[in-house]
Amino acid sequence: MVGSRRALMVGLLMLVTAVAFEAQAVSTAMPAVAADLGRLDLYAWAFTAFMIPQIVAIVWGGRLSDAVGPIRPLQAGVAVFAAGVALSALAVSMPMLLAGRFVQGFGGGLTNLALMVLVGRAFPPADTGRVMTWFSFAWMLPSFVGPPAAAFLVRWASWHAVFWAVLPLVLVGSLLLYPTLAAQTVRQILTHS
Repeated sequence: MVGSRRALMVGLLMLVTAVAFEAQAVSTAMPAVAADLGRLDLYAWAFTAFMIPQIVAIVWGGRLSDAVGPIRPLQAGVAVFAAGVALSALAVSMPMLLAGRFVQGFGGGLTNLALMVLVGRAFPPADTGRVMTWFSFAWMLPSFVGPPAAAFLVRWASWHAVFWAVLPLVLVGSLLLYPTLAAQTVRQILTHS
């Protein structure tokens, strides 16, 4: 049980960090993106295209999590987020990048909301504050590490690498998280209120 809870926690934190890194690191990469793709008039939309669908997904994800529980919204959110990251990484035009950012934002919002609901159900109330503190750290770390890491990736490879670099976090976080969620012991934890 302790191993399952630890894998669950690490998986949760990796997914939060992935979404947070993407939200933070793109600001550093955007000058290189604009230089490569042009359409400077759409520059600000790269941020707006992430935030607006994220807000919509949080509202929609809350209702969905109430109706069916957090696991299916989390799975959908992670898949949508990863698809948006890949679309952004493959972008050959600014409109394609904006479409990817829109998809990322929606998936990121759905993922973050489902993770919050999952914490409320998978951890006893006495541990919830500690877990949320770790979530805050997972959001703050990319604020400090994201811009220099993104600058390094842009200089070392290209702006595309800033997007590709997130997918390993998503993959490893999912590999740690989903088997734990599928385990019978966690199902029993999820029914705990």
